[in-house]
Amino acid sequence: MLNWDDLYYFVVVSRAGNLSRAARILDVNHSTVFRRIAGLESTLGLRLFDRKSEGYELTEAGKIIMEVASQVDADISALDLRLKDQDYQLSGTIRITTTDTLIANFLQPHLLSFRHKYPDIEIDLVSDNAFTNLSKREADVALRLCRNPPKELVGEKIAELGWALYASKNYLTEHGRPASPEDLANHFIVSGDESMPQITASSWLGSYTTEEAVVLRSNSTMNLFSAIKAGIGMGMLPCHLGNSEPTLEAVFPPGPALSSDLWILTHRDLRKTAVVSAFMEHMINSVSEETE
Repeated sequence: MLNWDDLYYFVVVSRAGNLSRAARILDVNHSTVFRRIAGLESTLGLRLFDRKSEGYELTEAGKIIMEVASQVDADISALDLRLKDQDYQLSGTIRITTTDTLIANFLQPHLLSFRHKYPDIEIDLVSDNAFTNLSKREADVALRLCRNPPKELVGEKIAELGWALYASKNYLTEHGRPASPEDLANHFIVSGDESMPQITASSWLGSYTTEEAVVLRSNSTMNLFSAIKAGIGMGMLPCHLGNSEPTLEAVFPPGPALSSDLWILTHRDLRKTAVVSAFMEHMINSVSEETE
C-alpha cells in the first residue's frame, strides 16, 4: 500500500527539481529525501525520475503518478487551509520565509517586539531567496524584496529599502574610486548568481559592467557582503547592511531608482487566521514606524 508521506516527498522533489531544494522545503536532510524516493520507486517497481546533471526530471511513469499525487496534495492543502481558517487562538507556530540579508540586519528588532507582544507564538524562520509556495505548507508568511509579487499571494508593501554600490576602504585605496558608473568596467565586481532575485539594483550594476569584470558570484547577499568587506571587489548591497559596516563605503550615493520594495505576503486562504493576521499587522505597523 502506498504511503502518502512518500508521495508527498515525490511531489516536492518533482516541483523543486532537485533533492537539495526539496530537502530545504521539507526541513530534512538530503539523504532522507533520497531514501524516500528510492523506497517509493522500489515499492512501485518503477523509475519515477531521470537523474540528470541539471536536476531530477520526471519519467513517463512519474508524470502519470504526478497527475494524481498533485491533485491529492491540492485537496489536502485546501483542507489544511480551511482548518487553519477556523483557528482563532494566538498561539502555536508561524513559519516565515525571507532572505538572509533581512534576517541578519533588518527584521530582528521587529521579531523581538512581536515575541514580546505574543509570547505564545513560536517563530519558525526560514532563509531562502526563492519564493516558497505558501499554499503548499512551505511557509505561512513571506517577506520579500520585489516589484510585482505573485498574483496568488496577498499582502502589502511595507517599506522601500535603499541600495548602493559598496567597496571596502582598502579596495578603494588599492584600486581607486570610480569617477562615474561608466568606470566600473575597469574594476572588479562581485554579483549575485541567477538564483538571486532580479532587483533594480542588480539590473543597474549589470548595465555598467561586463561579464569579464565579475570575479565572484553567489546565491547569498551575505556572502557578497563578506566578499566586498574582504576587498575582493565592489558590489550592490542594501544600505541598512552596507552602512552597518565601518570598513565599507558607498561608492556612489544611493538614489530612489535603486530602491527595492519590501512586501509582506501570505496565501489568501491564510490571511484571516489569527496567528498570520496578528503577525502581518504587527510587522506592517512596526516596520512603518521605523521607516517613517
